[in-house]
Amino acid sequence: PKPPQFVTDDGSQGSERCWSKLRAHAEDSTPLDYDVVVCGGTLGIFIALALQIKGLNVAVIEAGKLQGREQEWNISMKELEELVDLGVLTEEIIDEAVSTEFPGCRSGFKNSEVTPLEGGYFENGVGYECFTPGVLNLGVSPSVLINSVAKRFLERGGTVLEGTPLKGICISDSIGAAVDMGDGDE
Repeated sequence: PKPPQFVTDDGSQGSERCWSKLRAHAEDSTPLDYDVVVCGGTLGIFIALALQIKGLNVAVIEAGKLQGREQEWNISMKELEELVDLGVLTEEIIDEAVSTEFPGCRSGFKNSEVTPLEGGYFENGVGYECFTPGVLNLGVSPSVLINSVAKRFLERGGTVLEGTPLKGICISDSIGAAVDMGDGDE
């Protein structure tokens, strides 16, 4: 048989468990489990905390483990400060997470391929280079940021479901959505 559609609003398609849950909700007006489900936790945990701060009941579904890579992420201080303004990060978390700071980045854009190339793109006539001060000029520890944000999210009552691959989503315009996480969970 043909596999069900991954995302569907057709009651004859998708996960029967999800549709049953939506129908039961409609019949007895039980509240849905969450206002928002964020699928993908590595960056999703930041979105989840921001939504939670706005008063929503949020869950994060992550197929693997909620973690970043070992390599630093590059970001600018302006971007981190925007997350402070939203209440997602604190100055203390930023201080702990920033491990490298440099003036800016050199970006190069080729318009033709020359191999081998000695020197810069512009001086060799194969492209353009620019320096962007204050852009992507911080190296931050993904594990510090993710662990700190996840801790704050959980302390505020959020739910993180690690090792939970998403199997499908059923959407009802009048009720909401149900997420199929396999193994009888929705």
